[in-house]
Amino acid sequence: MIVAGFACLGLLVILGEYSASMHTNQWPPTLPLAALAVIQAALLTLLHRPLTAIMETRPAQANVFFLGSRLMSVYLWHVPAIVLLTGVQLLWLPMPDPGTGAWWLSRPIFVVAVLLVVWAISTVTKRWESPQPILSPRWPSDAVTVIAVALFVFQSLAISSYGLDLPLAVLGLVCTAIAVVLTGGSSNVRAPDVPSSTAEAMPPSPR
Repeated sequence: MIVAGFACLGLLVILGEYSASMHTNQWPPTLPLAALAVIQAALLTLLHRPLTAIMETRPAQANVFFLGSRLMSVYLWHVPAIVLLTGVQLLWLPMPDPGTGAWWLSRPIFVVAVLLVVWAISTVTKRWESPQPILSPRWPSDAVTVIAVALFVFQSLAISSYGLDLPLAVLGLVCTAIAVVLTGGSSNVRAPDVPSSTAEAMPPSPR
């Protein structure tokens, strides 16, 4: 399936006039991206047993725990780190033409630099990823939840369909901020439904 998937992907790029860059094929999602998803799923299925064996070792578990505790920071900040380092390189260092031998030779150094910058950022932002104790759980109403989800999905679909530019970036920021405020800072909240048997077993809350 992996070989067939790569063959299908190659034919789509060559004959279907799709971009060879899967990053470009994300906006809007195209058939090559679907073929790539099948390839990745088949590859993960093939590697399931060896990866499971590796994950039973303590070093692998420690690395996954370390990265997992900073995963959202890595996801959110790796692009700004790449842009920052690219700008620094353009200002002070000669930039080889993309795809040339000199460009490929510079990639390992660039990747290490990106990892160091992202790691430095994650040391500051990791506290926001740590779970906070909830003393009295409170939840937004159903109507507020629907509005927040609609705002978040709307801007995500707009960016996926039309690409990321400044107006859509601002739209995404505004919609996401409103959704976060609605779900996290709304005064119109209700306590979650608790079965009567569970409620009777719970100790009374301190006054």
